[in-house]
Amino acid sequence: MKTLRKYPVISVTGNEYFVKIQSIKCELVTVDIFVKSKGWFKKERFKAVFRGGLFYGGTYDPEKWDFDFVRIAKDAVGNYEESKAEKLASVKAKADGILNFEKWNGE
Repeated sequence: MKTLRKYPVISVTGNEYFVKIQSIKCELVTVDIFVKSKGWFKKERFKAVFRGGLFYGGTYDPEKWDFDFVRIAKDAVGNYEESKAEKLASVKAKADGILNFEKWNGE
């Protein structure tokens, strides 16, 4: 299978991503997700925000997905955004916990 690339892939939240789907051994495919950023001399480039792999997730069996690579890409982007939201919530909860501890009078 050749490497599939698509930009823009627009998520449910309206964010734009560059998605690359490539085959690996065992007839599986991995999904890599990139966002547009600025490089040297304000030249546009894409920065990897998620790299799929056997040990990292982002690996799909296309046969189980009926070779619907559009669904695979949408699922990968959705999973990435969910994990990003969970991380942000965790960071906020930690900051709130620290603030509450600092305000605590010890009683």
